[in-house]
Parts: sequence; C-alpha cells; structure tokens
Amino acid sequence: MQLLQFTRAGSPLIATAVLLTTAGCSNSEYAADEAFRPPGKVVPIAAANLDEAQAPAVPLRADRRASGQDLGAPGALLLVDSAVVVVDASPGERPILAFHQATLERLGSFSRMGSGPGELRDPWYLAPDPRDVRAFWVLDITLQKLMQLRSDQLNQGAPPTARELSTSRVAGATAFVWSGDTTALFTGTLRDGRVATLVGSSGQVTFGGTLRGNPAVEPMFRNLAYEVRPVILGGTARVALMGMHTGDIELVDMSGAHLGFAETAHRFAPLYRPWREGERRSYVPSDSLRFGYLWGTASPRLLYGLFSGRMRLKSTRGSSFIGKWVHVFDHDGAPCARLMLDEDAIAITVDAGDTFLFASTHGENPGVVRYPLPPGLCRSVNR
Repeated sequence: MQLLQFTRAGSPLIATAVLLTTAGCSNSEYAADEAFRPPGKVVPIAAANLDEAQAPAVPLRADRRASGQDLGAPGALLLVDSAVVVVDASPGERPILAFHQATLERLGSFSRMGSGPGELRDPWYLAPDPRDVRAFWVLDITLQKLMQLRSDQLNQGAPPTARELSTSRVAGATAFVWSGDTTALFTGTLRDGRVATLVGSSGQVTFGGTLRGNPAVEPMFRNLAYEVRPVILGGTARVALMGMHTGDIELVDMSGAHLGFAETAHRFAPLYRPWREGERRSYVPSDSLRFGYLWGTASPRLLYGLFSGRMRLKSTRGSSFIGKWVHVFDHDGAPCARLMLDEDAIAITVDAGDTFLFASTHGENPGVVRYPLPPGLCRSVNR
C-alpha cells in the first residue's frame, strides 16, 4: 500500500483527511483497525449522530462569556494563575489572549506573530508548566518549537527571555503534556511511534507506544487516522489519550506503554472509502467518519472529555468537529457523569477544584464561555 498525502480540515485544531493509495480495492468502506479494540458498544455505521442518542445528561448553563471583538477563532485554552489563556487562530498580531477567570474581561495578549525569539507563527496547543503555576508552554507546529511564557509577561510582545525548546526531532507533533520537571510527551502524525518523549534538559527524544491500524500503512498516516489528545492525570505519570476519530480513551504511561482503556460508552474505527482519479487510487475519509473525543482536560480528581459523536458529512447540527457533550471519568477510566453544554465547543479546560469548566466556542458568535459545575460532581471519587 503506497501512501500519497494528507490534508487538514477547516478547523485550526483538527487534522482529518488521509489518502491511502491501494490496488484492487472494493467499493465497501474500510475500517483502518481490525484489532486492538477497546471494550464497549459497537456503533453501527448507519447510526444517527451519537450526540442525539446519548443517555440523560446534566445540563450546564454559561454564566460568563468573552466574545465580540475580543476573539476571532478561539481554540486551545488553559487556566494559568488567575487568567484563562486562549489561542486565537484568526489572522492578526495577537496569537494568545488572556481573560480574567472570574469575569472573562480581557487582560491582554502574550507574544506576537513572527519567526524570531519570543514570537509565534502557528501556535497550536497549550500545556501548564509543572514547576511554575504562573507559567505555561506553547507548541508552534510551524516553527517546530515549544515556548514557555509566564503571566508576568502579559502585554510585553515578544519576551526576550522566553525559554524555547526545539521540537524538530518530533516532526508532526500536534499536542503535548509535561510530566514531572523535564519530560514532555507528544502525540500527532509522528513517523516513528505512537508517542514521543522529549527530555527538556538534554533534548533526548524517545519514541514508543503501540501503533493502531493496518501494519502495512506508514506510522504517520496511522497516527493521523488515530489522532489523539493527551491529558496528564495529576501526579501519576499516566496519560489519557483521547481518541478523536474513535470512541475510546487509552491509558498509557509516559513511555506510551498501554495500561488499559477507559469505560467509554461507544467505540468505532476511522472509516475510509475508495477514491480514484485517472490512474490514482486512494482512500479518503468516508462520509461516515465519526468524531469522538475532540478535547480532554483533567483536575486532580477527574478526567473530562469533550465528545462529538457526529459523522463527518451527516451531522444534522452543523460541523462535526465541535460538540456539546462532556463525559467525566475518574483517573482509572471509570465513568461518573455526563454533562451537556448549552452550545457547541471545540476545546475545554477545568479548574483544580472542579468548580468551573471553560470552553472555546465557534459559530456566529465565537467566544470563551464559563460554566459552573454541579456541586459535588462525582463526589464518590477521591484522590
């Protein structure tokens, strides 16, 4: 099987299309994974969008919102110090914005667009600094670097003292988390493994994990089909890999070694259909390609997954790469709650006390929204 290319979807956060050249293919849809299946309910291909078939959920209503001229295309977001830090993917000179957690009033911006020290060109993902509660890290997928920013660098443009680490040895990385003091774990369209770990002090890179999908397909394309968002689970050195085109959440250690699966309600594999143009034969994402967990976040007690359940071209409620269902688990993957947002979101984050959930929303009025969480959420879960 020869591999041709892949393209990115319209969302600034989600890569979806894979073209796989093949010969002698049938007209039936092809499931990229025939093994390594997590436990759970098998979803029929013809099933309606899963966001319309969920069990009862606790509805959440927003109590604060930042929108209008403050934001163009909000994406990844993170709580740092007293601020909500948000990547803005719209054209402009303000790649990362900050809002007050309590009021969502705009505080200012971090860094500026450019290619020099302290500058960003394509910020894609955010993660907290495990050593400094006032600091966070940004992954720039074009400049191939991690950059550390601090809350006291707000409105300073390109900070000349910003710490930077090259990610050129983990090409294709689209998401990351820090564990401990010096080790980062990356996921994305990696070429040499399911995950990569980078030791910041030495720059040493190690690839590991079990690749999903057809062994005949190159790793980067298998990783694209099985794209995941990593979430660090407290101080346990365990990571939850939130399946974007599957309904599963895999638990791994920092080397990528498989530890188990969360008890998710549904499971499905990425689906493709044959495509031909002249002598070119390929697989392209099927109309039935379903979106699962778009984003994940964790508190010291709980794991939260933003779930879509919608098919790529059969969604009856707009885009498939947004969702309003939030599934809540303990750190061992046992489900304990299902929440429903009052509008679609593309990314979420939560405070340490499980008091508020924040979401980036798209649509006619994109913004950052704050949701009060139910008192005593998953009260039986203790860490």
